[in-house]
Amino acid sequence: VWMGMIQHGACVLDARLSHSGELLASCANDYHVYLHNVASRERVKLKVRESLVRNLAFSPDGRWLAGGSTLGNINIWQTDTGSLTSTLHLFDRLAATDLAFSTDSQSIAAGHFGQLSLVDIATRQVQKQLLSAHKSAYGLALSPDLSILAVGSEGRISLWDLNSKQETTPFVGHQGGVWDLAFS
Repeated sequence: VWMGMIQHGACVLDARLSHSGELLASCANDYHVYLHNVASRERVKLKVRESLVRNLAFSPDGRWLAGGSTLGNINIWQTDTGSLTSTLHLFDRLAATDLAFSTDSQSIAAGHFGQLSLVDIATRQVQKQLLSAHKSAYGLALSPDLSILAVGSEGRISLWDLNSKQETTPFVGHQGGVWDLAFS
């Protein structure tokens, strides 16, 4: 039903429903990001500081929307106003492949191939930075206690201990890329 709400002038790259189900965010090859109110069908065009936004993530509390751009930046918008509150430069001219908020909405993980970053939302500072020998990071998930970052890649799932910044024994055996992950 909500797919009829998304109207872009180009291919939609990502669409995410907020945890409450009240908001829908979309981004497309037309360089636009929209925040849609599901009930009223109204939409707001969000300011994008520079390039194409490829992926989106809502914070669990619904206060923030994050978008990873093709220039290696993470844009963070306040959902109640639609205002761009900050742009974090994490990767040198490389798009973030996935974004994942912590369950308390206080941190966001971003990945690009072998680079992984955990950012504090309040201070906008990088808390942890990890470098993997594996050149892919397709899907990300943070454990509820922020002790583990799960990273899906080509044929494997890596678990990173965020305290020691060490990768633990991976889960292997997938027949391709692991694009989505979640902790229960």
